[in-house]
Order: sequence, then C-alpha cells, then structure tokens
Amino acid sequence: MKKRLFALVLAVISVSALSACGGSSDSSAENTMGKKDSPVPVGTSVELSYFDEGTIGFKISEAYVGEEAITKVSTLDEHGLNKFDPVDGKQYILIHYDIVAKELKGDTLNFNYLYLSAWANNVRGETQLLYGDVNTSAIMAGGSTSGWGMFLVDASDDNPLIELQLDIYKDGERCWFSVK
Repeated sequence: MKKRLFALVLAVISVSALSACGGSSDSSAENTMGKKDSPVPVGTSVELSYFDEGTIGFKISEAYVGEEAITKVSTLDEHGLNKFDPVDGKQYILIHYDIVAKELKGDTLNFNYLYLSAWANNVRGETQLLYGDVNTSAIMAGGSTSGWGMFLVDASDDNPLIELQLDIYKDGERCWFSVK
C-alpha cells in the first residue's frame, strides 16, 4: 500500500511539474509548481519538455550556498582548479543536478548547462565555469547523467532561485527551482 501511495504522489508531482514548467499534460487543473513564486524544491524530480528535443526528468539533488558552495566546489576536480574567493555583497550557489532522457525526437538530447541560471533580487547572477568532469552533454533515450552548476548572486536575497530555460526561442518556457 505504501509503495502504491508513494508512486501516486510521485506521479502527481511529475504531472503537476510538467504542466506548470512548460511541458504538456492531460491535466486541466492549473498548477503553479515550478513557477517563480512556487519553485520546485531540492530533491524533487520533475518531467519537462526540453526544447524540441524531447522530455527529460530533471532534479536538483544537492544545493550549497555561500561558504558551503566554495568548500564543496574545491573538491570537484583532482587538480584543485576550482578555487573561488568570497566576494563582498555576493554569495555563490553550487547545485548538483540529475537528468534522465525520457522520450527523444532524435537519437540524442544535448543538454546545455548554460541554460541554467541563478537569480537573486530579480537579477540574474553570473554563471561560473567549473573545471573537471562536472558538466553534461549528449544523452541517449533512457540514459541519465548528472552535472554541477556554480553561480554568483546578490547575498541579500534569502531565497535565490535557479532557472532552467526549457526553450530560449519561446517566451515563458522555463522552470524555477529552490536551493534551500
């Protein structure tokens, strides 16, 4: 019984997020999960339509803010190249994300980590380039991968957000994620 209830809850979350974040869904109920004022929480997987390439499962599995981000990112490459110093009035955000290629229109889906961005006080932050095996690229149907993203945003915002652009050619096609 618990497994069925859990599966039902996951299905509702997936359909809700697919509908709210720019995907298509058969559900006619309006849902706001994945919108800027109701971001997807850390650890929650959502199914999204990604450009015209297909459908992905996307989850921010870990999020680090401030000093935690600086400390964690330094462990991500074997050569010690990911060194970030504190910046006055700013804070770093480091996320670890997981992607599953669900249904694809072609042979592979090309996920571009540059379509992830961080926002604080309604201002887009700066994307930081990371060294080492931390970014994702092509995924075949049924395949999965993960990656890291690092951002620098205004420190005065207690609730910075991560934005995933689902199609840069269509206004409003994005999904918002919380980092706290």
